[in-house]
Amino acid sequence: MGWIVLIRHGESEANTSSIISEDIDRFPLTEIGIEQAKLAGKELNGINIDHIYTSPVRRAVHTAEIIGKMTGKSINVENRIRESGFGAYNNKSIEYLRSSNREALGMEPWSSIVSRMREFAEHSSGNTIAVSHSLPIRALISSIIGMNEIESFGVEVGYASFTTIDFDNMKIRSIGSRTITPAVREFLKRNSESKSG
Repeated sequence: MGWIVLIRHGESEANTSSIISEDIDRFPLTEIGIEQAKLAGKELNGINIDHIYTSPVRRAVHTAEIIGKMTGKSINVENRIRESGFGAYNNKSIEYLRSSNREALGMEPWSSIVSRMREFAEHSSGNTIAVSHSLPIRALISSIIGMNEIESFGVEVGYASFTTIDFDNMKIRSIGSRTITPAVREFLKRNSESKSG
């Protein structure tokens, strides 16, 4: 039995500038984002972690590095949990987005994001941390609870928040939580004990 904790990256310079970007090497974390990542790492203290994976995008990698340093775990870059593809809107302000579906805008289709996120989750093993982005995390959540993109617009995934999934049963234990809740912590502890026993 295993679990996966999806963590959105901390606040980045793209976020404070209202820019959407899938670029690998741009837009580092802000000072606030660094502190958010540190709080996330502190929250994971004492939890048995087998793997930390991160999107290759700089803001996610930096978040994962901070968490890895605080938990004593190395990080692995995983392309399937990367930011969504923005097409011609990459590095543009969100004010330029027209009201339309992603495919009509030339962006990566919702179904593609769902597919790669589910593939990652369903083929993960052990106790896994995955640092990703708001939209890919929302896509995975939505696919598990049976909602499409439009129906999922109210799902909030804040900076450095925790979304916990029992990926053997595809059961969601928390969405966008600021902490590892007592119920989730107990679930993770039981899972670690069952693996070692």
